[in-house]
Amino acid sequence: HLPPPRPVLCSTMAAIAAKKQEWTACLAKSGGMPGKCEKIEKELASMAKSAGVDCCVAETVGLMRCTGSGSRSKGCGDEFLAMR
Repeated sequence: HLPPPRPVLCSTMAAIAAKKQEWTACLAKSGGMPGKCEKIEKELASMAKSAGVDCCVAETVGLMRCTGSGSRSKGCGDEFLAMR
């Protein structure tokens, strides 16, 4: 039997989910340039770290940078695997 969820944890997770959604929307509009969303990225990373949650921020940025660079011709396999 699990204890009821703590309201603080639920509100923190909801805030992280909202920030991740905001960051994802920004990335979708960034034209493949994750640096345009750096402020939101840093906020999300900070929130996630405080809550002990991994939102794959570094992996997402790494994959976007790879696919937007000359490394793309090599397939970006390492970056894709890091996202799994």
